[in-house]
Amino acid sequence: MAAIKRVLIVCGAGVVTSTIAIQRLQEEIDRRGLSRQIALSQGNFQDALADGATYDLVCSTTQMPASMPPMMTALPLVSTVGLDQFYTDFFSTLGFVSPS
Repeated sequence: MAAIKRVLIVCGAGVVTSTIAIQRLQEEIDRRGLSRQIALSQGNFQDALADGATYDLVCSTTQMPASMPPMMTALPLVSTVGLDQFYTDFFSTLGFVSPS
């Protein structure tokens, strides 16, 4: 069995927008039957700077330095604008094929 993909969801303070983002993302992970293959963690900007490299992907609702490890914006999870494309990119980045 493949290793569990670890994803860190962050916002500026690690409370409001990351909570919304992680809830929406977990729902989609569950819907696709991938809850045993993807582990989500929640944090803030400082967590991403300190521990970001230990995750397979960092998704942020706030501006992050370009030097961060694999990262993508999580704003579509909060605004729902571009949500389908976010999910396509997210699962593709982690090596999961989108359902037909």
